[in-house]
Amino acid sequence: MLALLWPKLILFGFIGAIVYADLKRREVPCFSSLGFLVLLYFQENYRGLFFGNLLVWLALFALIKGLEKFHYHRPAFGGADFLLFFGTALYFEPPRYVLFLFLSFFLGLLVSLILLACRKVNKDALIPFAPFIMAAFVLVEYWGVPLLRLYGNFYA
Repeated sequence: MLALLWPKLILFGFIGAIVYADLKRREVPCFSSLGFLVLLYFQENYRGLFFGNLLVWLALFALIKGLEKFHYHRPAFGGADFLLFFGTALYFEPPRYVLFLFLSFFLGLLVSLILLACRKVNKDALIPFAPFIMAAFVLVEYWGVPLLRLYGNFYA
């Protein structure tokens, strides 16, 4: 039993390191994000490469880079954010990957709106995004199927 617990504990250690680094320094070390992704692929429930997810990731990448260029005139997303999105595209099956993307951006938007409403940041502030990616990963990894079922029941 303990042998099965260690990989999850180490995975959550990487998640904690990614969140802490992005909140504290606004930069995620390559070691943390690559370590997270390598450990992710050694999990027993690895699902393999899904071509559709990669197409969604490429479209998302192109959209974000376009928004950065025309709206912000500076990089708004870091390389670690794209790496984490890419790595999870290889990990989750398509419905859970779409849920993961939705939750990442929804959580980021929700917290950003709260921070704006409380006047903690201004509208041009760049908010660390890796914490939302990691929160969405945990939600989808452990509660993804019930969340998808709930979503399906809501619209059925």
